[in-house]
Amino acid sequence: MLSKYGNITYPYWIDGAAEFIGKQRRKNNNELYEEVPSKKRGEWDSSVHPLGVKGELIAATYLDEKGISYNLSELLGSNPIVDADIIINDKRVDIKTIRPDGWDLLVTVSSHKNIDKNIDSYFFIQILDECNSRYWVFKHEEVSKWRKKMCRAYNYYKPINEINL
Repeated sequence: MLSKYGNITYPYWIDGAAEFIGKQRRKNNNELYEEVPSKKRGEWDSSVHPLGVKGELIAATYLDEKGISYNLSELLGSNPIVDADIIINDKRVDIKTIRPDGWDLLVTVSSHKNIDKNIDSYFFIQILDECNSRYWVFKHEEVSKWRKKMCRAYNYYKPINEINL
């Protein structure tokens, strides 16, 4: 089972793979961005996809290392996938990746309330440097109790410096 928090050392190749897959994911989503401008992330658009893929790859390699069984969602498709990023022991988990300079855990309110995703938990991974990260796991119900703020979208948030585990 996945613990509530911890540190992950990940292989160096993840950076290059995440960059490549993230760029392709962004290209595949360009049509969606034209149809639904609210899905664009403005100045962050070019970095969001590689960052998300990086978190998904870090999670998968970590779970492999720990011998934890999982099913990873498709990393690259022709359309965005409205589903859990990973399923661990029948639990639907959404992976959220945070840059090294990030200070909040964020979940968009609309995504959190999306019944099609039916998320059980969130696996937050903060990149620390080129091969190290830290993580926290929070249940869906816990995130529902977080404060909300506007930050490119309306989000539930928890400042990292307020996490008490």
